[in-house]
Amino acid sequence: MNNAELRRIVYSGPSMKPLFRHGYILACEKAAFDTLRKRDIIVFSAPRSGEKIVHRIIRIDFRKRHIKTKGDGSLLPDPFTIREEDIIGRITSYSRSGSTTVLTPMLLYVSYLYSKFMHPYRKIKSIIKTQTIFRHS
Repeated sequence: MNNAELRRIVYSGPSMKPLFRHGYILACEKAAFDTLRKRDIIVFSAPRSGEKIVHRIIRIDFRKRHIKTKGDGSLLPDPFTIREEDIIGRITSYSRSGSTTVLTPMLLYVSYLYSKFMHPYRKIKSIIKTQTIFRHS
């Protein structure tokens, strides 16, 4: 796949909610390791299983040539690091209901902030709300 060629991926799973939902069509382009940045969303092969995963970059080590990732819908980072050779490409846009949205640096930044602050807050608040220990009789 060259830079001009895009791969289309049908997204499934909850790990990148609320940005991506089941059935969205993601455009993936090959990206050189040195062009990847924190907050980029990539597709990679999981180290042990080989499963294809779409997650956000939260840390890059250019010296060791590996990346740490996290799903926006997850509270914790992935328990593994991604090697350069595991990276399939960077997500550049997504389509839903016939409309395409380009992942601009601003959209990546805003969605990153939401996933870092608001989403965990709402998830924890929901957990606390459902716990009977916090309910009064």
